[in-house]
Amino acid sequence: MDPSTEEMNALVTASNPMLALRAYVGIADNVFDAFVEQLGGLDKVREIIFIPVVDWEEALVAAEVEVRPAVVASEGVEAQVAQVRRFKAREKGQVGMMRRYARLMLGLKGDEGAQGPSEGKVGEEGLRTKESGTGGADIPGSGGIAKRKFKLSSVIDQSDDQEVEALPAEEVRAAVKRYKEANDGLNPAEDEEATADQIQGMKVKLAHDVVPYADFGVLRPYGARLERALKFHAKLWDPASGDFVMRELPGPTCHAEWLRSWKVFSFIMVALGAVTRARLERYCSKVEALNRKYGSLRGGRGGFWRWLTRG
Repeated sequence: MDPSTEEMNALVTASNPMLALRAYVGIADNVFDAFVEQLGGLDKVREIIFIPVVDWEEALVAAEVEVRPAVVASEGVEAQVAQVRRFKAREKGQVGMMRRYARLMLGLKGDEGAQGPSEGKVGEEGLRTKESGTGGADIPGSGGIAKRKFKLSSVIDQSDDQEVEALPAEEVRAAVKRYKEANDGLNPAEDEEATADQIQGMKVKLAHDVVPYADFGVLRPYGARLERALKFHAKLWDPASGDFVMRELPGPTCHAEWLRSWKVFSFIMVALGAVTRARLERYCSKVEALNRKYGSLRGGRGGFWRWLTRG
């Protein structure tokens, strides 16, 4: 639960807001110091919101708390190596609270969205102060930038007209970074990297706890180009009904085309941390084996795929 109006006012008007914030979340000095060391220093609350989320998360992973200090070697005494540990779950939560509450203290939304500062005066510490004493809650209509929205039917599933918000840039960068770490530090190839909307589309599917199905009629390489084309060709005139009807894009017509979409799908799943590369490669090998065994059915090479995608 976020701080109440009275608690937020106390944080904002404190003589040392950073110290007050640390005390409010209850983070231990050694935990805070270890985390700040990874950040390269942290003196003011306003500095927190300008630290990229990726760097913040990297510092959280790298930070270590000293459990037992090292003993300096002397004559007749063996040196003892210092023992350290990673942050515990509660300590990670306290670090997360600091970032969220710092945004609220500055009049921003608690999440990492595009909401700008709320109305109010900004003091010497860069913190919002309200003449009415409303504290750190967000104020509707405070001049925030509306987030772009898109339909899942254009990027992940032609049968799903659900409209969702675009993925924040910070999360896109974090997803690409996660993929690189799982790919031995290598960047994705140009024809396998998904667009931000494609990543968000699958993220929404996973959040709904449903099968991570992707329609390879729209989940294709260079998805941004396809999205632009859909804006002009998504509907066709149907003389029989006297109205426009949705145009369903066909799926892959051969294994090679399926594989191109599969690479994009694999990039997304690894970037979201939803599945390991080993399982994706095993599934891909199984489909390849089925293609070798049945791919020549129904009309020669590629006939099976034409039948499968066209019914």
